[in-house]
Amino acid sequence: MRTGLLTTLLFILTFGIISAQETKSSATLFSKNPEQLYLGAVLSKKSINTEKHEFKDIKTKEKIFLLSTTFKYEFPEIVPTKENMYQVIADELKSKGAPTSSGIASYSFYPIRNLEDLYANFGQKMDLGKWFGLDINNKMPVSNILIAYEIPLFDLYLDIAETGMMNYREELAKLKDDDLIYVMSITWGRKALIFVQSDFDENSLKVALNRYLNDEELTDEQKVILETATFSYNIFEDVPLELENTNPIKTVLNYLSAPITADNYGAIIHFMADEIDGSTYNNNF
Repeated sequence: MRTGLLTTLLFILTFGIISAQETKSSATLFSKNPEQLYLGAVLSKKSINTEKHEFKDIKTKEKIFLLSTTFKYEFPEIVPTKENMYQVIADELKSKGAPTSSGIASYSFYPIRNLEDLYANFGQKMDLGKWFGLDINNKMPVSNILIAYEIPLFDLYLDIAETGMMNYREELAKLKDDDLIYVMSITWGRKALIFVQSDFDENSLKVALNRYLNDEELTDEQKVILETATFSYNIFEDVPLELENTNPIKTVLNYLSAPITADNYGAIIHFMADEIDGSTYNNNF
């Protein structure tokens, strides 16, 4: 995970407004501790909105099959463990190569009215101090914009119709614990969130950013708008970035758009989980 403050900005053309007044729900979840995440892993529903997800040490001898919407590979059946899952990925990338495309980049641009609106991009409550260096008790400036940039690279998910998976779910059901869910799918790729705060009005900020991105000449006021804006960012992967150059945002974008290889296929950007009965888990926050 890499976080920091930027003094230059990117403008994205997709617009959206997040409301902070109502309870939200999401089936797509950001992984707070991806080092413990793997397909078939069991975790506590109650932990989703806490600082870290709580994974249960539940082992099985059942073998499960993996599928993918991006890889056209036939995967061997495995006992669900982190080591086995990543060995499958390594073996397939080594023998058949990485996908020819690095995925389709998706952009989102969100005016933020309340810092808790940022939770929606994670599908859960987050410690904004840890992930963005923000204090939710601080007064927000006039304009607050979240820019989300995501490039899905590949995914894996469980084949729920196979006997091994059905037997595994039966094992979990025997635990009679309604708090348990299991990881159903994982998507790897590159993701960056950039949170922009300015004391200038939102429309002026948008115009200045539009001109900046399109390499158009800025007015003196627009230069001041960009020079005085504060940017908090996170790329969610511990990789070195040269952010001291004159245009750090383009460095972040270069990271995002780098081609996928067998040795560089990004990080986990989100996952989905199922209830023990096989229904999709939706987290409320």
